[in-house]
Amino acid sequence: MTFGVVFALLASATFALNAASMRRGMATAAASKGLYVTIFVGFGLFVIASVVSGQVFDADTVAGRDYGFLVAGGFFHILAGRYCNYRAMGALGSNRAQPIVGLSTLGSVIIAILFLDEKLGALKVAGIVLVMVGPALARPKRRAAPAKAPVGGSGDVATAVVASKVVAFTPKVVEGYFFGLSAAVLWGAGPVLMRAGLDDNGLGIFGGMVAYGTAAAVLSLGLLIPVKRLAC
Repeated sequence: MTFGVVFALLASATFALNAASMRRGMATAAASKGLYVTIFVGFGLFVIASVVSGQVFDADTVAGRDYGFLVAGGFFHILAGRYCNYRAMGALGSNRAQPIVGLSTLGSVIIAILFLDEKLGALKVAGIVLVMVGPALARPKRRAAPAKAPVGGSGDVATAVVASKVVAFTPKVVEGYFFGLSAAVLWGAGPVLMRAGLDDNGLGIFGGMVAYGTAAAVLSLGLLIPVKRLAC
């Protein structure tokens, strides 16, 4: 339980850093580009971690059914859910999209209760409520900073142009809510699937490699598509 809490806190901190950095990237880049960078890098890191930890050598102990859960979790959570999240952040911004995507917690709980016989206590319910409403309560009011006039030189002109784009950001509400809710559904189901694939073996690192490998394999097919089609 103690290790679970520690890893949950570390995951929250890294997810927060990821959301802030990806929001900057999604301001000017397509969601597909974010997928290529994060999924391929993540898969490589999981391969290294699986070899170093030795879990990759226990691959034969994982049942075919568990592989099926991990593959499904990788596709829905890491690939499809992440794409929808990036689209939501690009349309609404990280702070506005987070409360919507945060509904995935509720989805995960409902699926776990229905299919994994999870039990909820008062402490767990309180934690779920805080996780869901926290981002909305902590969201700061956005203030548009006045764009400074360029002093001189191409560097100052470029800085002024970037600043004006940030200030002039206009949320795309319909698109943002659609992809935000889609990410919530997919991210609600993904962790339950991956947990089901790890219950009988406990090979978390190897399971992550399988999940990321599934997403990377499907995403690799996109390399056969002309570049113009990947600009979404």
